[in-house]
Amino acid sequence: MVWDAELSECFMVNGADYRGLQNRTVHGSAGKPCLYWNQTREHAYNTAKYPNGEWGLGSHNYCRNPDGDVQPWCYISENEEGIYWKYCDIPTCHMPGYVGCFLDSGTPPTLSGSSGTSTKLTVQVCLSFCRKRGYKFAGVEAGYACFCGHEGDIRQSQQVSAVECDQVCFGKSSELCGGDGRIGIYNGKKSHKETSTVFGKKSHKETLTVFGKKSHKETLTVFGKKSHKETSTVLGKKSHKETSTV
Repeated sequence: MVWDAELSECFMVNGADYRGLQNRTVHGSAGKPCLYWNQTREHAYNTAKYPNGEWGLGSHNYCRNPDGDVQPWCYISENEEGIYWKYCDIPTCHMPGYVGCFLDSGTPPTLSGSSGTSTKLTVQVCLSFCRKRGYKFAGVEAGYACFCGHEGDIRQSQQVSAVECDQVCFGKSSELCGGDGRIGIYNGKKSHKETSTVFGKKSHKETLTVFGKKSHKETLTVFGKKSHKETSTVLGKKSHKETSTV
């Protein structure tokens, strides 16, 4: 997929490079209008503090992510609950064939077919792994794990917000490979634009380590990553957007 940060109305990873033109928390009249970054001097992020276009700030009110939060956001007029900023409802950019982000409890895994791990995992590596085994769907999780499955698996799965699949791929930092307990699923139907040269001369054996006797749950536990819920708490109201305003 060709993606241009300057023109895109979707964002990659956490949207730190998002330079789109959305200026409401939600498209249309339902969303709150964003405040202009040159009129937010009472808050931590504004053009007085960052006058040279850092983080994409400027004399505009477009959604940005200057503090490395989970997605682009903007300041809004403070309401009676004391809320003065909101995330912007901007879709994440995904490769063709993206189905969605799903809950994966691991017992059993959301995609019940073959699985493997790789410290160089990308979405394409996982798709190739599953295609070679005749599976229709490929799922990436926790940045390094790949799972395969069929349509029946999808029908029984619980879809969650795309924001919860926020882990970058170990093999490509510009792609997202699910999250902790969250699996990003792709339809494995091959696009005519795809070529096998992406994978170079490495064989499947070199690319992915197939799970042995360890269960999905045991393998993920080894890495000891925080759950999405834990991560979201850290990035909640006590973010730099609040603490830096003193």
